[in-house]
Amino acid sequence: MSIPPLASVWEQPMDPKDLIDYIANFAGPIPLLEANETIASFTVALMPEAVLLGILINQDPNRVPAVVQGGKGIQLWFEVNVPDREAEDFSGAGADVGVAFTIITTSNPSRRRERTFKLTVAQL
Repeated sequence: MSIPPLASVWEQPMDPKDLIDYIANFAGPIPLLEANETIASFTVALMPEAVLLGILINQDPNRVPAVVQGGKGIQLWFEVNVPDREAEDFSGAGADVGVAFTIITTSNPSRRRERTFKLTVAQL
């Protein structure tokens, strides 16, 4: 499955040895939420290419893997499986992978919004 051409982009690339958080912002630059609307619930899934490269949403029991931040964004932690960290796919410009979100809002009736964000993983 390819990354949609209008996917939001996390500008800061991730090194495969990082354990780092990113925030999927649903309030801008093109807002998906009304001023008084927040995220009630969400799901997040890595696209198949990300899974094949060993990219994970962190599973450390001492860290929440994904959580709503300020009602308008979702913070999640990424890492790469240890055996995959030196993969050739991460050299040069690296690999672009998609992270798909579905949010349910607090509006009445609630809205469902689905968006993909693009993460670049490269040896930095």
